[in-house]
Amino acid sequence: ESVDKQRFIEEVHTIPTTGEEKTVKNMTTREFEAVKKALKEKDKLLLQETERRKRAEQETFSARKSEELTRKQLEEFEQQEPQIIEKEVVKEVAIEPLEHINLINELKDENAELKDTVDFYKQKADALSKDVDDIQLEESSMNYVANKNVHNLIAYMDDFLKDAVVSSLMRGSIATASDATKELLDSRIEAFQEFLNDLKIAKTGRKMN
Repeated sequence: ESVDKQRFIEEVHTIPTTGEEKTVKNMTTREFEAVKKALKEKDKLLLQETERRKRAEQETFSARKSEELTRKQLEEFEQQEPQIIEKEVVKEVAIEPLEHINLINELKDENAELKDTVDFYKQKADALSKDVDDIQLEESSMNYVANKNVHNLIAYMDDFLKDAVVSSLMRGSIATASDATKELLDSRIEAFQEFLNDLKIAKTGRKMN
């Protein structure tokens, strides 16, 4: 258990809320709780799927036992001497085991459905317990998308800064603008400040004062 704990501390984990990769010692308390919660939820889902798979396997086993019992009864029935029904004309009439045949067919259908159910839950359990290589590949793909999105944002900001240079002429225009126009400008400045604050929060994962 101590080995697993030490391994958990040393490994790099992905923060669910930000997508960042950090070791435990570099996480904030909130980030650590988010990682721990995500791992618990995954373990819970895996346990549920494992239990469902076991139940399905038990049902399949019971159905097979029932089918074997019915087959055995059918074989015993077929080995019996045929009954003779006497009428005006006496002849031997073998009783057809139709009910037994129908029961076997029904059990076969139920067995097939249970097998499909077992296969379904096995696939889900396998998906939840995929190996470390698959997880790393998935995280690598997520990092690629994240980096692409951020680079697009940087390019957009660069274009904006090129087009929105505050020149000497613009400073003079702002200084001589009407109060109503300056109020509109103030609202935009506040919006930009909020936008920049959001960027800092997203980058650090911590709330800025």
